[in-house]
Amino acid sequence: MVGKIAMCLMTLAFFTAADNALNPVEARKKVGSEITLKMDVKVTKDRLEARGEIYMDAEENFRDEKNFAVVITKKGATSLKDAGIEKPADHFKDKKIEVKGTVKEVDGVPRIEIDDAKQIKIVEK
Repeated sequence: MVGKIAMCLMTLAFFTAADNALNPVEARKKVGSEITLKMDVKVTKDRLEARGEIYMDAEENFRDEKNFAVVITKKGATSLKDAGIEKPADHFKDKKIEVKGTVKEVDGVPRIEIDDAKQIKIVEK
């Protein structure tokens, strides 16, 4: 009985978080806040070797005022590799993703940095 109740609560928590997910335009306004974001990944750039990051953008042009970036750090890339995702840029391109994290602004672009595979998942293909 306790196991069933725990399972129901976990399911409820998951769906509540998903229902409260922000889109990229809403998320841009939340710098400094921890949020759940749902977005379509339109562009990916694997710059892990050159810059230590993999970029995933909601818009074709990363300078677009509606763009939001999800950035996978070296630590995040290692965590994703441990979870079976060898090439995150290819894996997430053209997918709808849900990410959890704190919104930062770097070079004028709001972003969430992924340091752990548990922060990101595909919700639709």
